[in-house]
Amino acid sequence: MKLTPRNNGPLVFCVQPIPFLSELPVTLSKGRTITIHGDIFPDAVRMSLNLVCGSHMDSDLALHLNPRFDQNYVVRNCRVANHWGQEEAAAHRKNPLHRGKKFALTVFVAEEQFLFLLVPTTAAVIDTLDFVSTGFGGRPALLRFHVPGAFAAGGDVSGARRP
Repeated sequence: MKLTPRNNGPLVFCVQPIPFLSELPVTLSKGRTITIHGDIFPDAVRMSLNLVCGSHMDSDLALHLNPRFDQNYVVRNCRVANHWGQEEAAAHRKNPLHRGKKFALTVFVAEEQFLFLLVPTTAAVIDTLDFVSTGFGGRPALLRFHVPGAFAAGGDVSGARRP
């Protein structure tokens, strides 16, 4: 699958067969957005959506988003030099995604954090979660010196038919 930017606008693409790893066609830097569309399996337990700082699944992860359907919350983290940071979990907020439904994830790259919007595309309610860069010293450095160059997905998710 080839990703192409649209007039300096957001990058939009659909998750292909899992595990999925695709190079980004442009540098994902401050002020940029990326939107991912997908379908969640009806019997989903977990899935992961990752901004990868390299071309392999074992590269550093600038953002690891891990909706856990069995526990009804979303975990956010990053991985540097094969070491995971401290998990940030939205346990106080229910997972806005639902088994068997389509979703859209839009990630906005800010100065030292990722802001993202998870939208169940079949629901009228929109829930937002933010990935704040506090509590783990490696996150600001990761955003300054490790530029996400790829997107990866895994777990109980498949590609959507429409972007």
